[in-house]
Amino acid sequence: MLPVIPAPLRASCRQGSFRFATGTRVAYADPALAPIVERFCSEVMRRTGLWCAPARATRKLAAGLPLIRVELARDAELDALPAADGVSPAEGTSDERHALSIDGDGIVVRGVEPVGAARGLTTLMQLLATATPDEDDGAIVLPGAHIVDAPRFAWRSLSFDLARRFFTVAEVKRVIDLVALYKLNVLQLHVAEDHTNAELRELYAYARARFVTVVSETSPAAPPPAEAPPVVLSPVDHAYFDVPDAEAWSDPHVGSWSDHRDRLTAHRRLWEQDELTYFISSAQVAWPPADAGARSAMLNGEAQP
Repeated sequence: MLPVIPAPLRASCRQGSFRFATGTRVAYADPALAPIVERFCSEVMRRTGLWCAPARATRKLAAGLPLIRVELARDAELDALPAADGVSPAEGTSDERHALSIDGDGIVVRGVEPVGAARGLTTLMQLLATATPDEDDGAIVLPGAHIVDAPRFAWRSLSFDLARRFFTVAEVKRVIDLVALYKLNVLQLHVAEDHTNAELRELYAYARARFVTVVSETSPAAPPPAEAPPVVLSPVDHAYFDVPDAEAWSDPHVGSWSDHRDRLTAHRRLWEQDELTYFISSAQVAWPPADAGARSAMLNGEAQP
């Protein structure tokens, strides 16, 4: 069994092996893949100590050096993968289907979209991080394999509470890195006043670059002074929520956490899970369903998604 988490949908062995050593090139053609490849190379250096170089495929590449190719492509093999269950947290479409091929000629990572290519490189990173390096030069030999994968669930999340214990921005970024490493795509972030709006914007941008959507959660609080009115998400039971500025909360999801479920109203409810109820603020972007009548019924608690 390959040391890949979560276990891929399809995996098989192939002839040959690939020797990943310092100087390995990671080639790509589509400019949308540039930041993904650069992050991959940085992570390889951090986790294995091996230096690898991003290389635009439009340049003539020197022969004789090991090569990894990252491509945006779709074929019958990827098209045959089942669609993920549920609703994706990403705006628009988010096609995470990908394939990873390893043999003596090199490594090929294919994704239908950039997020798929990122997931394929994440699989490769897991294989590198769990392999035993050569004692002489630290090179890693990966046995031949072919992996075809796609997520089972469109929404895969980790809940992280910043209110009950303080974490620095750097520590939260490490959590985001781990979320991406295990191919989760949502971080439910229970924020507190310990972080500034600038720091929150920094964290949200950091997560977005790694295809992680931040669902911002905040706790009910006492009403602030009249000169600083709060955002009121629940006018029925008058629960007040301290919400950072709209620019900081730029992702299309906002939530509320309460230790007392019975205090939370069905007004503006999107869905409920355990003691966590999600709300949509009037300041946020439009959300499905697009039909005005169905949306009105859902807001009034007459229909469920």
